[in-house]
Amino acid sequence: MLNPLAAQFGLSMKFEGGNFTETDYTLSLKFTILTDVGAPADFARKAQSVGLPPDCWHQTFIGKNSKRYRIVDINTRNRKYKLIAEGVVDDKRWKLPVAWATHAQADLG
Repeated sequence: MLNPLAAQFGLSMKFEGGNFTETDYTLSLKFTILTDVGAPADFARKAQSVGLPPDCWHQTFIGKNSKRYRIVDINTRNRKYKLIAEGVVDDKRWKLPVAWATHAQADLG
């Protein structure tokens, strides 16, 4: 119900849990500002801070384990696994080292 309204304002919405008791319900929602291509607004800054091109959102690469991944986010606070990618085949999310994508940077596309 709120997703179409969020999209109208250039936002994405994600349900992040909630708590309930006998008398009330507390809901937690996360709204993210999106760019014209659908990437989070701060993605380019985060990508550059870890040595990736700013336009690499949703680009694919082949990891060191020969599986194909799509870059979906960057977690700058994680010391070792800053790259958040999802498998192209199974859409499962993985935390990976940035070196996996920079090693395959020629294959980004």
